[in-house]
Amino acid sequence: MSFIFSAWLSIKHVIEIALPFSHDALHVHAGLLIFLTALVLIRQPRIAWTLCLGLAAWNEVVDLMAPYNTFAPTDFWLREAGPDLFNTMIWPTIILVIIKCRKDIRH
Repeated sequence: MSFIFSAWLSIKHVIEIALPFSHDALHVHAGLLIFLTALVLIRQPRIAWTLCLGLAAWNEVVDLMAPYNTFAPTDFWLREAGPDLFNTMIWPTIILVIIKCRKDIRH
């Protein structure tokens, strides 16, 4: 496994231990934080959403390749990655839809 993957797994482990949130809540908070940060910096909602999705997917790929993963790839995507991606992307998606609807109403 590459250095970047190992480093990210170590960072995630520290975050999971340090913060008093459940695994699912961490995904919700991380998705919202990444999306809002990207939105403030980039000011393009679709690009911010895409960046958030890309980082969430990359995180799941790293989890799939982690030495502690005991699931077969198909089971992993259904049991682990699917719910994680949903939790990570739920608020960025809702916010993106609200932004899009507000722009449609204005014009």
